[in-house]
Amino acid sequence: MTAPTTPETAPLTALAASLQATALGHPPTADGALSNPRTATAFGEGARLEPVDLGDGLWAALRTSPDAAQQVLCVHNLAAHPVDFDPRDAFTGAALDDGELLFLAGQIGPAPSGGDAPSRLAPHTYVWLGRFRTAA
Repeated sequence: MTAPTTPETAPLTALAASLQATALGHPPTADGALSNPRTATAFGEGARLEPVDLGDGLWAALRTSPDAAQQVLCVHNLAAHPVDFDPRDAFTGAALDDGELLFLAGQIGPAPSGGDAPSRLAPHTYVWLGRFRTAA
């Protein structure tokens, strides 16, 4: 039997669900990013899952569609403190270089000014960001 989710445990429950969806390629419940045709191929059969090092305290993976036209970066802050990172460091492929970086799910905030990393994750939160091949 699973304990009910409370306001105190909700962030950890969401973090665990995101970790599961990232690793297994399918969510425990319906999620907009995974049901969206634009992102679904990065989670479908033949998609690649690659670990990405974005810094201490973060567990990140890049999901890439079989044709490399879609990439979804899944970043999880497992630390008990905020962690700053640059999501642009994770995306690969010349065809994606000019693609727009889109927020898909989770929570993200700007890092304090003066740092090298533009993004910040609060403790025990996650974010999914997508980049898609632009039409030629």
